[in-house]
Amino acid sequence: MCRQRWVALLVLLGLLLQASTTFAKDYYELLQVAKGANEAQLKRAYRKLALQYHPDKVTGSEEEKKAASQKFADINHAYEVLSDPEKRKIYDQYGEDGLKQAQAREQGGGRGGHDIFDMFFGGGFGHGHHQEEETRKGHTIYVDLPVSLRDLYVGKELQVVRDKSVLKTTSGTRKCNCKTKIMTRQLGPGMFQQFQTQECGTCPAVKLEREQVPINVHVEPGMNDGHRIEFFEEGEPLVDGEP
Repeated sequence: MCRQRWVALLVLLGLLLQASTTFAKDYYELLQVAKGANEAQLKRAYRKLALQYHPDKVTGSEEEKKAASQKFADINHAYEVLSDPEKRKIYDQYGEDGLKQAQAREQGGGRGGHDIFDMFFGGGFGHGHHQEEETRKGHTIYVDLPVSLRDLYVGKELQVVRDKSVLKTTSGTRKCNCKTKIMTRQLGPGMFQQFQTQECGTCPAVKLEREQVPINVHVEPGMNDGHRIEFFEEGEPLVDGEP
């Protein structure tokens, strides 16, 4: 009798351990694509699943609606990660936990998520060096875009016209400070020292002019309210830098 209890306990523990190891979501399985899926395949799979599990389309009990809503959120998060080359690279190498650590460090004012693992693992535990060129960037601009519930459900192409400062080249040259090189020296485990030097010298003279700049926005079917769409180099320009 005692032996049977021990066997039952061991089986139960085995099931619990199996459940804990499979709790982390596999983003590729969520989107039902292969690990080597390209951008078009990811987008096609996301659209299909987003329409299937969209909260406004699911009927049934409250529990079924709640489960579909969670599935919809998981699908959106998986697509957000896998459609971003840098996030996908980190996820493929280090999994969901590694991605969370990289994002937490980036939000906390540390180094960018794309090179966090180079810093800690690239140089081992010796006195490694890391260097990168950094270009100064202008301010990020946030624009609220009102859309209807139907637009979020079926998708839509919109155009936003923004009053934006644009850099124009003029005659002559100027002394600028648009690029810096950041050197990182690893002093020991968890200890780093940074150096910064100017890399850019003479650039063409420029001036700022205001222009009406159109931006095409693609609202994906199944997008959540408050979803952020990023447009690179569309922020405010910087004379000694880039948008």
